[in-house]
Amino acid sequence: MDVNLATEKCLKTATYIGYDRIHNVCKGTFLDVPWGTADWFGACFVAVIVTVIILLLLAMLVAMTRTMIFD
Repeated sequence: MDVNLATEKCLKTATYIGYDRIHNVCKGTFLDVPWGTADWFGACFVAVIVTVIILLLLAMLVAMTRTMIFD
């Protein structure tokens, strides 16, 4: 039996905000690994982009509503 293959099948990763949890399903244990700077930067970048898109869509909705009401 290949030990590396068996070990690889035992490890499962779950991502939460702020850390990744690595489960060893064969032993029933887990390890929490905190996010690094790049992970936090990526999460903040995505949050900023989503916020900007929502604000732009709201601005478009307001402009369309004003045009429909006052024209």
